[in-house]
Amino acid sequence: AIVGTPGYLAPEQLLGRAIDARTDVHGFGVTAYEVLTGQRLYEADGMHATMLAVLTALPPSAHGIRPALPAAVDGLLSHALAKEPEDRWADVAALRRAWRTSWPAAS
Repeated sequence: AIVGTPGYLAPEQLLGRAIDARTDVHGFGVTAYEVLTGQRLYEADGMHATMLAVLTALPPSAHGIRPALPAAVDGLLSHALAKEPEDRWADVAALRRAWRTSWPAAS
């Protein structure tokens, strides 16, 4: 059984795979995207459509939605929101270091 709001779950959670610190990196990415853009990352009609979007949809450009954001934000979010855990930072500490390096004003 899946426990949680589908739009905030990582793909591996929806697929019943093992979770680890990279799952938290994905969750941070979803939340950061929504805070920075003021929009939900996965806009879909219904739970199943949302789950499919989590598994397949690429995030729209945050910089495109909010041009005042540095373009580097898109790369940071894409890395955090990678569909495969091995394509994300190993943990939130690594994400934080990358964020500070790429976007010092956010530190």
